[in-house]
Amino acid sequence: MKPVTRRLLIGGGAVAAIAAIAAGREYYLLSSLKGPDPLLNLNRLDAVTPGSDGVRLAESAAYGPDARQRLDVYLPAGDVTNAPVVVFFYGGGWVKGDRGDHRFVGRALASRGIIAVVPDYRLVPQVSYPAFIADGATAVQWAIANAARLGGDPRRVAVAGHSAGSYIAAMLALNPAFGVADKVNALIGISGGRYTLTPRVRAKLAEAFSKTPAGSPVEPIDFVRAGAPPTLLLTGSVDVVAAPRITYDFAAALRAAGAPVTVRSYRGFEHKDMLAAFAAPYRWNIPVLDDVARFVMAAPPVAS
Repeated sequence: MKPVTRRLLIGGGAVAAIAAIAAGREYYLLSSLKGPDPLLNLNRLDAVTPGSDGVRLAESAAYGPDARQRLDVYLPAGDVTNAPVVVFFYGGGWVKGDRGDHRFVGRALASRGIIAVVPDYRLVPQVSYPAFIADGATAVQWAIANAARLGGDPRRVAVAGHSAGSYIAAMLALNPAFGVADKVNALIGISGGRYTLTPRVRAKLAEAFSKTPAGSPVEPIDFVRAGAPPTLLLTGSVDVVAAPRITYDFAAALRAAGAPVTVRSYRGFEHKDMLAAFAAPYRWNIPVLDDVARFVMAAPPVAS
C-alpha cells in the first residue's frame, strides 16, 4: 500500500503528516514536523485537528511567588463533577521547558474527561535538587485544594510526567518527604530515563545535584514501597534517550516491594513519539492517551 500523506496548512506554511503502512504495521514520522520548534507545530496541529472539541483552558494560576511557579488548568467539555485530576510534568532535563508548549497534553487529557493541571517549575541553574520537586509538590497540593472547585475529586489526583518530568512525578508519589505521597492516587511515568541514575547520568546532572551530599538517596527506585499508588509505566521499544530497560528495572523493583504496577511498551516508537502521541493528529497511531485515560479512570481514590 502506498504511503498516505495529509498536508495541513498552518501559519502560512505546510506541515506534512505522513502515515505509512509497511509489513502490516503503522508508523508516523514526527520528523515531518520541520522547524526549530516541533512542540509549537504540535500545538498548531492539535488546535486544528478534531479530537479535543469543547475542552478549555479554564485558568492560569500562581502556586508560588516565583515567575516559574504557575500552572494551567484544562477542563473537559460540559459540566464536570467529581472528575479525576492529573498533574502533568513535562521533561526537558530540568533545564528547559514551558507549560505553554504542552497545551496539546492538557487538551488531550481533558478530552477524556480528566481535569489536567500542567505546571511550570523552577529550573537548573536557578535552583538545584530538590527544589524542582518541591515545586511539583506545591503544584499537587494546589490541585488537591482546588479540585472540588474545578469539578474534580480531591481523592483522585494523579501525577504523571514525560522524560525528566516522570522523575518528578515518581519522586512525589514515592518519597514521603515531599508531603504528597499519601495524597496522590496514581503514578504515570512516560519514557522515564531517571528512575535510576547511572554514574554517567549522575555526572551529566552534576549541576542539578550540586548541593546534595554524596550518597544521598535521590533516585525514585530508592523509595519503592508496598504502599505506593498504582503505577503505569510506558516506554517506546526503540527509545535511545530513555532506554526501556530503565522502565523495566523500575517496574521490577516496584513489584518486588509489593506495589501494583503495569508496563506498556510500544513497538517501534521512540522518546519523542511518546509525547507526540497526545496530539490529536497522532493519537490514532499509538494508544498512549487511551492507555493513560483508562488507567486514570480505573485508579481507586485515596483513603479519606
